Amino acid sequence: MINPGTVSLLGSTFSGTTISGIISSFAGDIFGSVIGDIIGSYILPGIGTIIGGLISLFMQPANPTVIVRNKLKGFYYDPEQYAFKSGDITSKGTGSNISGDAVRATTATVKQILEQQSRQWTDILNLFPAIVHDSMIPALESANTQLNKLFARLKFSEGGSRDIAQELKDFAEGSGPRRFYVATRPIIGAGIEASLQAAGLSEAAGLVSSNFGTADIGSRPGTQIDKGKYAGLVAPKKKEDLDNFIQALQSFIGLTGGLATVSSQGVTPFLSAQDLASLNSQMADVLKIKEGNQFSSAVENLQKQLKPILDFLQQSVQQTTDIFGRGLIAALDAASESQARFNFLKTLGDGTKDMLFKGITDAFIQSAQYNDLLAPAQQVIRQFTQQALETGQAPDIAAFRAALLPTIEQITTRGEVLAPLLAELQKLGADIKSSLGTLSGTSATNIVINIGSVNDEQDATTLAKKLADYLNGGIAP
Repeated sequence: MINPGTVSLLGSTFSGTTISGIISSFAGDIFGSVIGDIIGSYILPGIGTIIGGLISLFMQPANPTVIVRNKLKGFYYDPEQYAFKSGDITSKGTGSNISGDAVRATTATVKQILEQQSRQWTDILNLFPAIVHDSMIPALESANTQLNKLFARLKFSEGGSRDIAQELKDFAEGSGPRRFYVATRPIIGAGIEASLQAAGLSEAAGLVSSNFGTADIGSRPGTQIDKGKYAGLVAPKKKEDLDNFIQALQSFIGLTGGLATVSSQGVTPFLSAQDLASLNSQMADVLKIKEGNQFSSAVENLQKQLKPILDFLQQSVQQTTDIFGRGLIAALDAASESQARFNFLKTLGDGTKDMLFKGITDAFIQSAQYNDLLAPAQQVIRQFTQQALETGQAPDIAAFRAALLPTIEQITTRGEVLAPLLAELQKLGADIKSSLGTLSGTSATNIVINIGSVNDEQDATTLAKKLADYLNGGIAP
């Protein structure tokens, strides 16, 4: 029988030689844990148990793993094209217990996913109207820093409940989009806030930063984001919910951006005080939400609730742009008729003229400087209509007249202010006709006409017809 003290001494003295020899001779992938248990239980109590645990650890099956390190140049702004763009992405992969082909394939897939996500979120940033881009640009630097922190090192392994293919699928459909959302959130927030301010909805704008600020993602950013452990509006985890959330985010951006570009003063010239209060309140309700699925539902409901107001705004703008557009075309057309010598209508046809003049008209309309020309009158009409619907009584005609007449004076005043613009449009129309006439060989010519004598009305009529024929090219001068 071996003395316990001797066993302890043997375990201490020869654990580095005798035990390692036993492992070398007998241990294998299958028997490693069994030998460890035997040693721990029967041969070497105390130290044997520790060594047995180490044997079990080292005899675990290999875990094929790929580490992909990425560097993203991130988002930047192109002032010449008034657009956000995404920079290059560099990915480098290393592996353990896995083939080189598998490492290269995994690395290439990761890079492809990152590029696809970069394009998608760039498109989302470009949903914002150009008038708020300057407010978004300062947030680009912090967003790019977040991107590189979130995607600097990505690990994919066969161990655990999923293989590498499944982890890549989740990265493409779940963790990747969520991380891009968190990184771009400050840019998106800046755009939404600026859009609401431009729309005249300052109360709602003041709530944006609490939900769309830079997220504190700590030392394990990927884990925190995947678990939803960050402040502000949190993206959902399930793929279908996440897809709906991103779609709702795009819809909300489109809605706020549309309100910002209704006119140079947003929606305030068109809407009554009741409309503005309701719009601010409904926007605020959405911006207070922290949970992604609730946000998606709220945006969908918001679009339904705002439909009457949005329809009214669309109708108001359409009425104004139609009237203003016809006015511009009439000004341009009058200029061309007064300068008949250029003969541009006959040479290039009414179609070309309409195309050019409409292009000029559209350029002025897109500036949104005159979209609210009729807004004061439209606002009064809407206010009295709402009162009639609420009270069930006919409007007070005297009050209606008193409120409406000043708005007509405003429209008249603004119409008179347009006089210098119309004069410039006349000159522009003449320049266009002159340029087109030169290109087509029908530029203006000096014509000498021998009038002779005009003795009666018949002679005058004949002369007028000859002049018209000369100017229209029907008779050579």
